[in-house]
Amino acid sequence: VFGAALGLFTTGTALCALAPTFSVLVLGRVVQATGTAMIIPLLMTTVMLLIPTERRGQVMGNVSMVISVAPAVGPTAAGFILQFLPWRFVFVLVLPLALLLLSVGLRTLRNVGTPERSPLDHASLPLAAVAFGGTVWGLSQLGAPTVPWWQPTSALILGLAALAAFAGALAEQLVPGDVLCLFGSLGAGKTALTRHLARALGVGDDQYVSSPSFALLHTYDGRLRIHHMDCYRLADADEVAEAGLADALETDGVAVVEWPERLGALTPADRLDLRFEIEADQSRRITLEPHGEPWQARLAELARHLTTILP
Repeated sequence: VFGAALGLFTTGTALCALAPTFSVLVLGRVVQATGTAMIIPLLMTTVMLLIPTERRGQVMGNVSMVISVAPAVGPTAAGFILQFLPWRFVFVLVLPLALLLLSVGLRTLRNVGTPERSPLDHASLPLAAVAFGGTVWGLSQLGAPTVPWWQPTSALILGLAALAAFAGALAEQLVPGDVLCLFGSLGAGKTALTRHLARALGVGDDQYVSSPSFALLHTYDGRLRIHHMDCYRLADADEVAEAGLADALETDGVAVVEWPERLGALTPADRLDLRFEIEADQSRRITLEPHGEPWQARLAELARHLTTILP
């Protein structure tokens, strides 16, 4: 994934540097953005999986600082370059650095996980993109003086409808004893999806679905009982067990786990992983990974259901 992401960024940079027309320049920027959209979620996932809990806040702060400073420094650096050199050098000067990082990374990075093949629910990708992308764009454009009021309103309605449709399709596949593991950085949309999932399972409006970051576990009663747990403040499987969350994984309800990386050896063999990724344009992508034979078949049924929803 690292090679593909940085390779796309490097290819896009080279294409921009050699672009004979404006259209080719725009194409190169799209290729660059595709690589960046892969790099940022990969960075966050790597931090959450490999950095010890006691150092995670410091590392996340450093990462956020770089991401925040770059948009401010970039235009200044580009302006300085354009005062003395043609515009192509904005990309020409970046290209050697990208090639160096790609070369060093491919030689030195080692895979610390265990690769495994899982089927991808292709139908859920556009539905999730519309759901989170429409919602985020609509919220960001509300009140903008240059944007007609109906555009962000329509995007919000479409995004929320798509998210509800996705959650509803998933809810129809759930049975007692199911475990959903929600992977993703802070603000990725895990609790938002859980809220729509709860409504699809018949949880009433009198039960407000919120993040259990401090309570660790919230329980909601609907067609199926939902045990919504958040392991963010726990270090490992021992602390999960001490907090009593292991029991919620073995009940006759549905367990929805945020930050399931902390479960360790308590992670059920039969489960559905949902991986949330924040794209460069702040839209979201959800990848579904089934584990265990029951979820393999049910995910195929979910894909067929989503196909009937999508236009």
